[in-house]
Amino acid sequence: MKVTVRFANEGDVDTLVRLISRLKDLNSELDPHYTTVENLEEVVRDYINKSLNSPETLMLVAEDEDNKKVAGVIRAQYIDRLFYVPRKALLITDIYIDPRYRRKGLGTLLLQKLEEVARGKRVELIIASYPAGNIIADQFFTKKGFKPLQVEKYKHLR
Repeated sequence: MKVTVRFANEGDVDTLVRLISRLKDLNSELDPHYTTVENLEEVVRDYINKSLNSPETLMLVAEDEDNKKVAGVIRAQYIDRLFYVPRKALLITDIYIDPRYRRKGLGTLLLQKLEEVARGKRVELIIASYPAGNIIADQFFTKKGFKPLQVEKYKHLR
């Protein structure tokens, strides 16, 4: 299988809605604090469209060249760490690989391309954000050299 990693575009929206909706559903299965909204696909479609049209967002896809099918996605947003050095960072908010394409290195390819683009924009820090219960994401990012940076705690108000 030959895979190309490229910038996402308008033609990818329907597939991206499916992939990112699956990711959000997975988060919901892992932790009830990530229960998804009823109109998830509509919200995800708007999220993707805004992401594709924002200079503050970077969205890449891994495409299976044999059948021209998008098999994975990574989304990140540029952030300014106003009080810290380095200031320019890229925050990974979503990464998801279609289950039929897992264990083929697509996540690694997406992350490598993201790092390449980030270096070109003089970004010195990449941060990954995911639910604490997502062991798959935790293992992936740890294996790729990511270290803990910040702790978030919550208190649910009823």
